[in-house]
Amino acid sequence: RVYTVTAEAGAELTVFEVCTAAQPLAAELRLTAAEGAHLRVVQLLNPTRGAVLRHELSAQLAEHAKLDLISLQLGDGAVYADLQISLAGDGAALRVDLGYLARRSDTADIDLTVEQLGKSTVSEIHASGALMERAKKVFRGTIDFKWGAKGAVGNEKEDVLLLSNDVVNQTIPLILCAEEDVEGNH
Repeated sequence: RVYTVTAEAGAELTVFEVCTAAQPLAAELRLTAAEGAHLRVVQLLNPTRGAVLRHELSAQLAEHAKLDLISLQLGDGAVYADLQISLAGDGAALRVDLGYLARRSDTADIDLTVEQLGKSTVSEIHASGALMERAKKVFRGTIDFKWGAKGAVGNEKEDVLLLSNDVVNQTIPLILCAEEDVEGNH
């Protein structure tokens, strides 16, 4: 299933997405925010026990567009989330708040890539979660400052609560810089 959402120039739009899966499910959400648009997305990825949910989210932000994304992974199955966000226009801004709970032998696999192409773009990434029993979690957070992204700022932070000695936690922050006049923190 593929869903497409476009916020027109100057518009404010809020989207709620709930993905439940009792069997393997693949879903995709494609977002576009035109100049000056403000897009808010609240997402729940919620597979039932033993199910696998694969979710892809892509977003293109034009000049001075904003995206606020709240994504919660609270199901009993495996979640594989791939987020690809492009801050293409000057002054584009992104805030991502990710929350997850993995238990039993479930997997939470999150791959988030933010490309900062425009001048003075801002990305804020906050991830928090808990791992129980034999759960496995991988969080790959990439901030990619492309050539021409002068004055861009990117921040990434993750807090993980490990509730068992048998959990596997992998956090892989990565900051790539093709432009010198940027600030990246993780």
